[in-house]
Amino acid sequence: MLRRGPGAKFMPNSLVFPGGVLDESDLRFPREKTDFAEGEVCGERSAIRLGLDDDLALRVCAIRELFEEGGLLPVVEGDKPFLANAEGDVHLAEWRRKIMAEPESFAQLFHNRFKMSVSSLMPWSNWLTPLASRSGPRQETQIKSLQMFILTV
Repeated sequence: MLRRGPGAKFMPNSLVFPGGVLDESDLRFPREKTDFAEGEVCGERSAIRLGLDDDLALRVCAIRELFEEGGLLPVVEGDKPFLANAEGDVHLAEWRRKIMAEPESFAQLFHNRFKMSVSSLMPWSNWLTPLASRSGPRQETQIKSLQMFILTV
């Protein structure tokens, strides 16, 4: 969860899960600008497959929304994975503002030595019976389906 900034248009200063709408540009994001292209998270070896033929666009969307809303960007620079933070980084903060205004510019941030780390994402869903349900004990389950949050690890 992240705390929205005081200047957010919707629910300022609130604790929220970052999320939003799949942008057309997420569907066209160049695979080679991610670690997805390196085979670390592709095919049967993937621990984070979502059951789709190609789920890269959903991963790109999750990371773009995390960056827009929280200023956090999971990347791989060379062979070193890390979580970049726009807070205190003037260059990255400028990119964040640009991407918030023009989501299609997100791909321009990455290059051959600075890639989006889609391997840092994992599917997660935890369903818990609401307290208002007095018909019996509360049930809790983890579900691997298309209805899930994608969390940064």
